[in-house]
Amino acid sequence: MGRLTPRLRRFWGIRPGELRPHGRGFRSRHERLTGAPPSPPARPPEAAAEPAAEEAFPISLVADEAVGEEVKEHALDALRGVARHSSRPVLHARMTLHVHGDPAVERPAVAKASLDVGRRPVRAHVAAEQMVEAIDLLERRLRRNLEDLEELGRAHRHETGTEPPGEWRHGSLPTARPAYFPRLPEERELIRRKTFALTALTPEQAALEMQVLDHDFHLFTNAESDEENVVYQRPDGTVALAQFASAPVLLLEDAVERLNLSGERFVFFVEPQTRRGSVLYRRYDGHYGLIEPEVPR
Repeated sequence: MGRLTPRLRRFWGIRPGELRPHGRGFRSRHERLTGAPPSPPARPPEAAAEPAAEEAFPISLVADEAVGEEVKEHALDALRGVARHSSRPVLHARMTLHVHGDPAVERPAVAKASLDVGRRPVRAHVAAEQMVEAIDLLERRLRRNLEDLEELGRAHRHETGTEPPGEWRHGSLPTARPAYFPRLPEERELIRRKTFALTALTPEQAALEMQVLDHDFHLFTNAESDEENVVYQRPDGTVALAQFASAPVLLLEDAVERLNLSGERFVFFVEPQTRRGSVLYRRYDGHYGLIEPEVPR
């Protein structure tokens, strides 16, 4: 190979006096003078990679005195584990650990939690014989409800089809529900009344919303009929639909009487004055709660 011309040196990126022809390759001045290849240029020391800090979010924990510190820490770890499996940021979490003092209660350990997941509430409420078992059940239910939240988001974006009115089955944990306090009918009072604008949903979307909120039923406006409907969960895990046309027209006191006589968890009825569908339900403390739609003025 002949001598490199200035044009070829520019093509190979060779500076004058640095490299010269040598057989089929090139040999540097350092190698020609010392017989050893040059050492690679020293690189600046890389800073040690710091471990990624675990994303923190505030947790409010309320526990009975009977709940030990190790059990509380187990509960906090469970909430952090649930948050790590969430595709949306968990902004805040609340947990309540309560142990019934009545020895007649079959499952005295009650655990409740509510997560603020991207400004959407995700809740769970379970009971078990031991508090550690209740916490583990709570973790499972929260993870299930997070999956339902993702599915609900896909349904809102029309990524999945909707089922016709009928029954659906979801991954529920019906046996983990707390027992109702056996309060006598004459001792029951209406201690909670909620009035709000109902979201227009399909029955399938309403069923997912019910699971995310960890309710046994969900009052909503059917997007197809523009009427109040209720989806509710049966003891066997199936989800059914109660429609406005089949709801009885009742005064509130009549709805209370029907609820006491039927022994059901709730009564879906039409209020005669507003002609809007409402739900009277039994709370776990044995009292009544009422959910009614907001009436436009």
